[in-house]
Amino acid sequence: MTAMSTPPFEPWLTLRVDGPVAVMTRTATPFERIEDVRRAYGTLTETLEALEAVPCLLTDLRPAPGRNDPAFEKVLAPLRRRIYAAFERRAVVVRTAIGRLQVQRHADADGIAMRVFLEPDEALDWLRGS
Repeated sequence: MTAMSTPPFEPWLTLRVDGPVAVMTRTATPFERIEDVRRAYGTLTETLEALEAVPCLLTDLRPAPGRNDPAFEKVLAPLRRRIYAAFERRAVVVRTAIGRLQVQRHADADGIAMRVFLEPDEALDWLRGS
């Protein structure tokens, strides 16, 4: 496992690569300003797009504070599409069944095929084809 140097999107997001899987975690640190959302996710997106030979993305949203205000959604929607477009297989881990529904709604609206899980081990197994 290699840790990546990613200060531009910390403390809100972390990223590590574990073999064929990039693991992005949304931390519990809340975004105070919309500009922080734009900067953090924009930098993350550029970093993910530059990864080579990493076909899978696991997004862990369990630590994230819930947020779905219109300003946040407006900034995140186009970045979300770019984040997931670079990967062949995509999985998201959430805390609750309601979170699962919300993420699946976004994926459907974005036209992005992904699986949503409540358990990270199940998501990793699915991504790795186990």
